[in-house]
Amino acid sequence: MNIKWKITSAMFLSSLIIVITMGFISVSINQQTLKKRASEFMTDILARNEYEVTQQVVATENVIQSIFLDLASTYNSEKALIDQNYRNEYLDKMKASVKVSAEINRSSSAFLILIDPLNSQHVLGSILYEDRNRDGIPEEITNTIWMDQEFFKGIDKDISKQAPYSWISNASENSMICYSLLMKDQKAVALVGANMNKGLIKERLRSTKYLTSGYLYLIDENDQVIYHPTVKEGQIFKTGFNEMPSDLLKVEILSLKTDFVNIKGLTGGDVIRAERTLKNGWKIGLEVEMANVLKGLDQIFIMMIFLMIGALIMAFGIGLYSSSRIGKPYIRLSHQIEKMDSEIVELQLDQKYLCRKDEAGILYRSFEQLIKRLKLSFEEVTRYNQNLENLVEERTNALITTNNNLEEALATSEEKQALLYESNNRLEVSLELVEKTQKELLKIEKIASLSYLVSGISHQMNTPLGNAITSVSYLNQEIDKIKKLFKSETLKKSDLEEYLEVALESTNGIMRSLEKSSKLIERFKGTSVLEQVEVIKLISVADFVKDYIEVIKTTKESLNCQFIMEIPSGLEFRCRRSNFLTILDELVKNALDHAFEEHSSPQIRIQIHSYQGEDGAIEILFRDNGLGVESSQLNHLFTPFYTTKMGVTHNGLGLNMVYNLIYGIYKGDIEVTSNEGEGLTFRILLYEEVGGMS
Repeated sequence: MNIKWKITSAMFLSSLIIVITMGFISVSINQQTLKKRASEFMTDILARNEYEVTQQVVATENVIQSIFLDLASTYNSEKALIDQNYRNEYLDKMKASVKVSAEINRSSSAFLILIDPLNSQHVLGSILYEDRNRDGIPEEITNTIWMDQEFFKGIDKDISKQAPYSWISNASENSMICYSLLMKDQKAVALVGANMNKGLIKERLRSTKYLTSGYLYLIDENDQVIYHPTVKEGQIFKTGFNEMPSDLLKVEILSLKTDFVNIKGLTGGDVIRAERTLKNGWKIGLEVEMANVLKGLDQIFIMMIFLMIGALIMAFGIGLYSSSRIGKPYIRLSHQIEKMDSEIVELQLDQKYLCRKDEAGILYRSFEQLIKRLKLSFEEVTRYNQNLENLVEERTNALITTNNNLEEALATSEEKQALLYESNNRLEVSLELVEKTQKELLKIEKIASLSYLVSGISHQMNTPLGNAITSVSYLNQEIDKIKKLFKSETLKKSDLEEYLEVALESTNGIMRSLEKSSKLIERFKGTSVLEQVEVIKLISVADFVKDYIEVIKTTKESLNCQFIMEIPSGLEFRCRRSNFLTILDELVKNALDHAFEEHSSPQIRIQIHSYQGEDGAIEILFRDNGLGVESSQLNHLFTPFYTTKMGVTHNGLGLNMVYNLIYGIYKGDIEVTSNEGEGLTFRILLYEEVGGMS
């Protein structure tokens, strides 16, 4: 085998190994890519649908919780068991709370059932509000069709478990019942519940598809089907996750190795299934056939085979051609050397190989030079000199050409540098726009936080109102007691004195609770940015702040704080005095209450000046030298009900009120900076209020 076929065989075998290896690698990569992409899509679909279902579940449970908290703080189960009038009056009082809960529930339903603690299937009284005529307004329902035998069997089971929330699903109904039991002395005395629209969840899951075979399903904590496109509701559906190894059984699994299992589906084919567990123990899952995920891989494999065959044929042809180009000169040269006689000068060389620039050409030229040296040594020296001159000229020309190329490259480099400078300027402008957008988004987020005030004020008012209700209930009991003594003509002076003392104590407690609620409501109203009725006036800022500081020093005789005021005497500002006073007062009270704990020389500095010389706008710098605030707490300073000293006089509304006035009334801006141990600095920008003047 000559060099030509050796080169051809080597190139063909190398190409064959490379093509086969790349083919298998390509198929494996495509298969893994399809599986990984499927897992990413399935994880995203599960996360979005898990959030939607959880939102509906949590919303229903929150409706129940609002009634449950009221019930737990006011209901006297012992008295209700023996006093029919108390039960009737209590149910009448709770109707408003149940109706409101039904109105905010998406299914417009809520109910309350008073249960005999000695017999959980004996109902002492009930309230049901439900929107049966589908007009959006819940009506009071007198018939108790939901109180069937199976319902109370479920309650008996729930008593033994004492679960926070329990769910009952009926396949024939389009809603699910969620309820929570009120337990006293390990006995059920009442339950609160509401319906959740099961049709909304089914429609959401039914409308979500992945590929052509992928579908979502929902099962409860006992593996009973709530929704499945092929399994009947209420039947048991085993997902296959309980058969996984123990180290893979996790509540939330987010990787391909642990979140997905390959099992046999209902149709007998291989499927890939993912599952997540919701807050209430339900499980939401997604299943897709493996063949559907790997669809197209067979076509890719066939295409790879054809490409491999074509590549091998091409490699063989290229190898044959290359070997001819590479090996033929050496074969011809070896044949001529074998035929050569004793006179080397008679050696005949092919001229076409002399012009080649590879090793074969070098070899031919070497033999040619050897022959010529033997024939004409002098001519070779002369020719060498001539070639040397030509070489110098070529080198010179090449150097000139290289010089020109370098000059062109330098000019191109300067142009690129100018373009880079222009691009850098554009990036700086874009960065400024991004920073401005971030500040605007922060303003929007702070204004949106007002939506949380309703839930916060409800929590704050629960205790004083609960105390007032308890005092009224106790006072009613004492009134009943004194009435009985009066009717039986056994009333004594000591009884009347005792009653008057109890009545006075109860009414004082009620007044204290109501006053606390009233103050909290007034405080809550102060956070509103609605239009106010006070007239806008032009005030002297320096005189206004000075008068306020004098009042603070007068009302707080023990105040040990130095006030430094830096305000131009002629600075004036149009505003409502109460709004401006609220901002100043809340900033001062916040500093006095929080900044100077165990501080020997507290100091507050107030600087106010015209903002950049602009008429109708002022800038306030409010600084203290107190304890400062951690960087992690700065973003929460303006959040409603956020305070580090929650109590009677600290309810977390002061700085939120300041924030709402600045953005809602003065259309301004506020920034806060602090280093722990170095005090707090507020920078506030205010524009004049727009409205009536006097």
